[in-house]
Amino acid sequence: GQIRFGLGAIKGIGEGPSEAIDQERQKGKFKDVFDFFERVSSSQVNKRVVEGLVMAGAFDELDTYHRAQYLEPDSSGKTAVEKLLRYGQNYNESKSSVENSLFADMMEEVQIERFKIEPQPEWSNMYKLNKEKETIGFYLSAHPIDEFKYQYKYMQGSLSKRSIIEKEKKNEPEEHLDVAGAGMDADILEDENIDFGMDAESEEMVEETTKKIEPRGFHNFLNLDEVENYKSTIIANNVPETNLSWKDRQNNMNKGKEYTVAGMITEYTVRDGKRGGEKVAFLTLEDYAGSCSFRLGDRDYMRLKDKIAPQRFVILKIKYSVSHDGRCFVNVNDVLELRDAFDKFAKSLTVVMPVQDLKKEDIEFFRNEILTNKGEHKLSFYIKNPEDNSIIELVSMQHKIRIDDNVLKMIHKVGRYDVFLN
Repeated sequence: GQIRFGLGAIKGIGEGPSEAIDQERQKGKFKDVFDFFERVSSSQVNKRVVEGLVMAGAFDELDTYHRAQYLEPDSSGKTAVEKLLRYGQNYNESKSSVENSLFADMMEEVQIERFKIEPQPEWSNMYKLNKEKETIGFYLSAHPIDEFKYQYKYMQGSLSKRSIIEKEKKNEPEEHLDVAGAGMDADILEDENIDFGMDAESEEMVEETTKKIEPRGFHNFLNLDEVENYKSTIIANNVPETNLSWKDRQNNMNKGKEYTVAGMITEYTVRDGKRGGEKVAFLTLEDYAGSCSFRLGDRDYMRLKDKIAPQRFVILKIKYSVSHDGRCFVNVNDVLELRDAFDKFAKSLTVVMPVQDLKKEDIEFFRNEILTNKGEHKLSFYIKNPEDNSIIELVSMQHKIRIDDNVLKMIHKVGRYDVFLN
């Protein structure tokens, strides 16, 4: 029953249908999808309008049916949308006939038999979201990267030791954990992380904190909307000495930091280069924060082309270079699958829990659910004592696990533990 997006902005829905739906909604919530078509005249909403509403997710919470059930042909060869439009037309014709009858006061309420909407295989999440974006211009109900949200958060630094310990400190009412005494390696700690639960009230504060761009985590992670803006930092830090040649400056740059970005490839084109036989590729990557385009010259394209395809979720390793005339460029060094982030980079998983919360069922949970997911990653526990802010680190010497989505989902589902990955 909540309006999260203006109906008039949905592709194919104009002012007339929007007003008709809004006027009926003001009279009360729609009980179900059949009630919608009984109340909103088919003269106001046609097939194109209804299909747009379905693809935008307008019916998701109105009834129990998923989007494919409305738009895929059933055993009769017709879609539920077509049948619902006919149902609404028949209902309103019968209603009009009753109201215009001489015996209207004596006649019962209109009764039109409701048909059964047949089951259909659900659309894949990617297909559903693509239809959503096609209809309203962006992803609304979810984001494609949600499929790999733990890998993304890990690369971005939200699952690092520093991030989790800092969060624990904020939750302490008075005394705070002495991070210096916990044996942390400062070289792998980041300063900021993304809050995926950002609300509207915090947007101004986020703008303030993101003016100064700082790569996050030990992967030097940048949001895609930061890649271009970070060039000014690179240029400012690359004031060359007058006795250095351009080649020497370039060599210094090649030895410099490598940065990472991650997201979904939304566009990918290959063109002929200036020289005969050479190719130039352009790819656009999208994450939660925005999008950014990258150019690959012939050598990089030939080296990386098998790793690039539209709608693939990837990690890009990038470096900045500065030309002899002071212009800054972004170079793609490597392309990795985002799904492989844990296997390629993570070495261990640490569970953080207060000692007072430790129960027998916790032991059973890790023994029966987590340790059965065997692999090559180390498992350890940070047991916190809030009375003296001390930490005992317990390392499992006998068991190794495989860090994956399922393990992290199970741990977070319990709701009593924090985890960080090294």
